[in-house]
Amino acid sequence: MSLFGDAEWILRLPSAIAGVLAVPMIYILGARLFSEREGLVAAGILSLSVFPIYYAQESRPYSLLILSVIASSVAWTWIIEAWTEKRSAPLLVLIGCFTANVACAYLHYFGLFFVFLQGIVSFLLCARNFSGLARAGSFYLLSAIAFAPWLPTMLWQFRRQEVGPQNPKPGANIVVSFYEFIKGLFSHGQMDTRVADVIAGFVLVALIIAMLRALLDIRAGDPPTRRKQIAFAAVIAVWLFAPFLFAYVKSTFSASVYTHRNLSITLPAIYLLAARGLLSVPFPNLGRVAVGVLLVIAAMARLLTSAYYTAPHKDQLREAVAFVRAQEHAAPNALLVTYSNLPFTFDYYLQRQGSALRSELVAGRAEHIESMRQLVRSRRPDVVWYICTDPYPENAFVDYLNTEFAIVGVQQLLRVNVFQLIPR
Repeated sequence: MSLFGDAEWILRLPSAIAGVLAVPMIYILGARLFSEREGLVAAGILSLSVFPIYYAQESRPYSLLILSVIASSVAWTWIIEAWTEKRSAPLLVLIGCFTANVACAYLHYFGLFFVFLQGIVSFLLCARNFSGLARAGSFYLLSAIAFAPWLPTMLWQFRRQEVGPQNPKPGANIVVSFYEFIKGLFSHGQMDTRVADVIAGFVLVALIIAMLRALLDIRAGDPPTRRKQIAFAAVIAVWLFAPFLFAYVKSTFSASVYTHRNLSITLPAIYLLAARGLLSVPFPNLGRVAVGVLLVIAAMARLLTSAYYTAPHKDQLREAVAFVRAQEHAAPNALLVTYSNLPFTFDYYLQRQGSALRSELVAGRAEHIESMRQLVRSRRPDVVWYICTDPYPENAFVDYLNTEFAIVGVQQLLRVNVFQLIPR
């Protein structure tokens, strides 16, 4: 923003670019881990899946995080081969992996968790190799030093995490929770439940087939090939399951982090394993091609015919501000009160739309009633605009509004309500 301004298109452009670059990047990773066929199928799955498209359309870190995770993994495949063979990795590859790892760590705490897991796997694979251990230790020590300036902020955020918004707790059954997690990755509430169940079941079968194929390949390979296959199978398994298990366990005992956006670091592993499983089914090549074409057609049809492109699916904060802005001239002496986890968002859109209004109070709980009462007395507005989002105000605060204000206008939007109030 300091370099290019705060226009919406410029804020969202990095995510869009990252979303596009992730497609060829996962192809390269699939070709490195398995073959070009798996790379192509994984690229196709990623390019047509809901979450990568969703993340590539917003000014948040998740699309950049997915790209950084894939880029780091591509470079790591060369690095771990060199370390386990007691030789140095190419300098440019090391620089690329280091840069991607630092980006992962700074973009999101689960990106930092990904780098931690990658380091653990690297140390385990180099356990009997002193030179490899020394190289891995130096590399990840430099990565830790690069992240160190953010540690005070990270600790501060962790200390206040419990008082922030809480996500739903995971289900009591971990197997069912994993199934629902996979199901959500490919539907995101944008398709019929039965269709989503079929897709989730297909993906889970593909994952199981891919894991069985990895075990068979490891048993059949010669020693050098076997070591390489064990390394790649280990990192894929850790990449897939460890973030899910961590989020599940932590969310069971403390503040919930069990969300698809946090677990977006696992998406590339799921797409790669699904591609591997699809290409491992006992069909002739023509049958695999036919299945792949049908899947592509089905995915494109779902994207084009579902409500994803025809109905809003994000909180309509901008539309709420536009509603207020359209009537601002009729009530110049107005007061704006908001209730949201991100109240500054309203001020951003007010500024973008040329309004002089700004949120003067964040209020929605019983303890806020007196503050709002005093503000109204001192400002004596003709109109009070009240914008609230999910989670909505407490009943005690709603009762206060109904008692001391007359509601003359209401605009209900997706997870956002706008009230036009007149003091009694």
